Amino acid sequence: MQAETLADSHALAADAVKAIVSEMPWLSLSKYADPKCVSTPASPLFSQNFEDAVLSEIFNRIGPGSQRFLEIGASNGIQNSTRFFLEIMGWSGIWIEADPVACALARRTFSAYCESGKLRIVDGMATVENINGLIGDEKEFDLLSVDVDQNTSHIWRALDSRSRVACIEYNPFMPRHVDWEVAYEADGAWDRSKTFGASLKRLERIGGDKDMALVGCDFSGVNAYFVSKSEDLALFQAPFSAEFHYEPFRRGASSAYTKKNRT
Repeated sequence: MQAETLADSHALAADAVKAIVSEMPWLSLSKYADPKCVSTPASPLFSQNFEDAVLSEIFNRIGPGSQRFLEIGASNGIQNSTRFFLEIMGWSGIWIEADPVACALARRTFSAYCESGKLRIVDGMATVENINGLIGDEKEFDLLSVDVDQNTSHIWRALDSRSRVACIEYNPFMPRHVDWEVAYEADGAWDRSKTFGASLKRLERIGGDKDMALVGCDFSGVNAYFVSKSEDLALFQAPFSAEFHYEPFRRGASSAYTKKNRT
């Protein structure tokens, strides 16, 4: 069952969090017990690592705005961060994807949304040099998601477009205090090693340059969530730092949690 409120999320997640903490006692239960925490697990619908559950909770607090999204690295759309907002919440937006096969499948699967103008799918590899051209003239979005593995931080930094909320993939293998990102190469691709993308601390600093605060990471240790400083940050758990909000990589956390709570 999909958790509809933060209270529901905490109720559903209690046993799962306690089990994980019992295995890793250095984790603080008090962090997840705070009702302002967005890291507590809640069953995802179309995303891989709690993204749509966390993002829906964030927008439940700050309001939906104009209901526009931009996802860079949207894959075939079947499992990503913004399908929930398109299909369930009625939002509209843009998907950018480098894989032409994935783009073709997305266009077939979501043809009705493309034909109605609710969804624009852009077939192209995002680089620092071309990302703003791929997006076009639109400069304001409610939700931004960036997951291109290798150059995620560089693409986010290069974006002229602003968003109220951002979901950005981070490298959980880098310690929480380390300010690091992979060297930029326009055609760079993840080599399946642990040295990819950027550390959470580097993303915190890029977010700060964009007047966005780090408000949490998903429980899988994959994505970081940022909210514009123009929103009411009192709704979220402080301090807004990598040192506080870092989550370690937990392989299969989302699928295990979902399976547990659908029984």
